[in-house]
Amino acid sequence: MRQYTSKLRDGLQIEAPFSDSLASAIASDVGRLSLEALRGIVSDDLVGLNRRTDELGAFEQFMDFGASLQTRKGASAPLTRAQVVAQLYIVFVYLGDACFSKLRRLPSRGSVLKKCCGYLNDFSVRGLRNAVAHANWCYTDDFTGISFHYYKDEDRTVRVDCSVSQLDLDFRDKLARVTAYAAFSAIVERAR
Repeated sequence: MRQYTSKLRDGLQIEAPFSDSLASAIASDVGRLSLEALRGIVSDDLVGLNRRTDELGAFEQFMDFGASLQTRKGASAPLTRAQVVAQLYIVFVYLGDACFSKLRRLPSRGSVLKKCCGYLNDFSVRGLRNAVAHANWCYTDDFTGISFHYYKDEDRTVRVDCSVSQLDLDFRDKLARVTAYAAFSAIVERAR
């Protein structure tokens, strides 16, 4: 995540040294939560954090496999598109619901964990999550990002049109994976 230090600082107000060791900072934040809160997270998750970590690992392997295959055999538009769909779902829908929306409610005010989960649940990221879940997205015309729309209200009267570049998508993807891995691993370890 060091390549994203300026984004962490400017977008999330995470300063060094925390921005230089994000996973460790998140694990430390989890370590400061009460055992009762952590056990509540574990018991409330019917799927199980170990299974969620396994799914995240399988997703990482798929992404690595696809990248390796395309390096050896050349670019493949269908494989790239499959990776994008998997990435959008896992990072924004699955992890958003299974991790970030739950962890941001924990009493860890001002923590790195709270800042990351808050960012991954803000309007633009949550809007992308909703667009993915409701099939309201497409590639930009030049295939350098994603265009999407979401509604700010339940009556679906206030529509917001957005786009996100591949560079910003990569940042959100990496932030989501690091946050989820670090939080899930630390929760499972500490809540035993």
